[in-house]
Amino acid sequence: QGFPLNLPLTKLLGNIYLYQWQIPLVREIRLKDQFYVRFHDQGFLTWNRSLNELQTLFDELEQTLPENIEIVSFIDKQTHFLNCYIENINGRLYTRVYRDTTTTQSFLLPYFSDHPRLRYRQWYRFMMIRAVKYCDELEDFQDERRYIETTFLANGYSLDFIEYLWQQLLLHFNFSPKQFKLVDQYTYSTFRNDIYRRMKSYSEENQQRQDEEYTLIKNNKLIRLYYLFDWGSRCEFNRKFHQLWSNLLNEDPVFKEYGLKIILTSKHCYLSNTLLVPSSSKRKNLKRYLRNQQLSNNPPFTPLNDSHIVLVNKATDTNILHELVHIAQSTKYFTIDTESDLFTNCPALIQIEFIDQEFSSTIILVETCHLPIDKKSLKFWLIQSIFKYIFTERKTIFCWGCPTDELEKFLIYDLYKQEVLCKPRMIDIQDEFKAWHFKQVGFYETGHHHPWGLQNAIYKMYNEFLDKSQQLNTWSQGLYRRPYHPKVKSMIDYAAYDCLSVTKLAVTMKQLTVSKTIYSYHYYDQVFILLYLFFHF
Repeated sequence: QGFPLNLPLTKLLGNIYLYQWQIPLVREIRLKDQFYVRFHDQGFLTWNRSLNELQTLFDELEQTLPENIEIVSFIDKQTHFLNCYIENINGRLYTRVYRDTTTTQSFLLPYFSDHPRLRYRQWYRFMMIRAVKYCDELEDFQDERRYIETTFLANGYSLDFIEYLWQQLLLHFNFSPKQFKLVDQYTYSTFRNDIYRRMKSYSEENQQRQDEEYTLIKNNKLIRLYYLFDWGSRCEFNRKFHQLWSNLLNEDPVFKEYGLKIILTSKHCYLSNTLLVPSSSKRKNLKRYLRNQQLSNNPPFTPLNDSHIVLVNKATDTNILHELVHIAQSTKYFTIDTESDLFTNCPALIQIEFIDQEFSSTIILVETCHLPIDKKSLKFWLIQSIFKYIFTERKTIFCWGCPTDELEKFLIYDLYKQEVLCKPRMIDIQDEFKAWHFKQVGFYETGHHHPWGLQNAIYKMYNEFLDKSQQLNTWSQGLYRRPYHPKVKSMIDYAAYDCLSVTKLAVTMKQLTVSKTIYSYHYYDQVFILLYLFFHF
């Protein structure tokens, strides 16, 4: 029945078949002291005998093929093989880079689904090395270099970045950038020879490194560690890690005798260009991204009440946890939301707003991936107590979506039992808002069977922009470690606004009434402010 062309097994089977098929051709070419190379189903060879002899050889080979396969040949003094233009000029070999403009768009960078900044640096180096290898003449190389640089400029990269990549390439091969300012054909030929020599040396070193890794894997002495890379210096992180690893080995001679080797590999976080991957989830993310950009021109979301945020985790002070337990006892109304980690989909954050108290509204962000390890410790018991007093009778919990579905995912952390989730009064504001909005306008704006998005609801009701750009994120990273870092601060603000926006809608829908509103919003790390704010149901 055949195989897809992009299946690795297809290429393997094709190479096995063609290897046996090409043996007579290779034997004949070697006897004639000619050159032959093949890539998948395309081949290139040189021939200095009569064309009749070559055609006879092709006819004999074609007879060994199935009826539905034929050999298509092109014979001339000039041709191209893959990306290389090849010409015989009076017995001299002339080569340069070949680019088929009829089938591929010009000035287009390749798409990379992971870290583009790193991949484009590597791609630039690869393209420049290819240009040096293919281009005999300096003029051809300069033309190819200008094309590569123009491609980067057309895709938004600066001249400074391109110049930096060029200088790094020259320094990588121990060539001074000043030498290329007044370069001639002789200097360029020297540069080509150096690159050929270095590439051969790199190939040998790479083969040796692969042999060493194979030996380590065979002896169970190779460790591969993967970590999420979001921001900062990746090289600096790797350097410090290997330094700590070396110190650990030196301190433990028994461990050092094992001869273990560790290889670090980074996994990259969510990128905007990954939205362009043609899958249903990526298309959905792209729509969300474009919608967020469209609404960003409106005034930012303004919460009804003044509030402060407390991060709840293994580093939270016990006095603050005691105070939160007391507030949970006296509070009657809560807004709850949750977040899961982008890559692992692990439940990572519970946001709870305490909205019925004499103090300003308090929002706690429970980092479930960073709870106290000892579940018998005082801190863990206090965190459990907060949820114990929230999930009781005569309490009301607002949520955007089904509250039970949101909270059941976190049962694995032993913060509460499933049976307590049915005790408080749960109000799905998303469902209530759809019915309430229908009564106001007389029709279902999103359709009868389609729910409202929180961002759209805030925009329709208040003409305000609720920023959702931080929704897909690494929520398990530990916000408490760098709460004032700009990116982490944006994540904390997003988590808080998800609760405050639901509360604002609940007030508008008369699900909750307030006697006073204060239009301000502050972030304080584990600090309480006494502002008198009264809520009435």
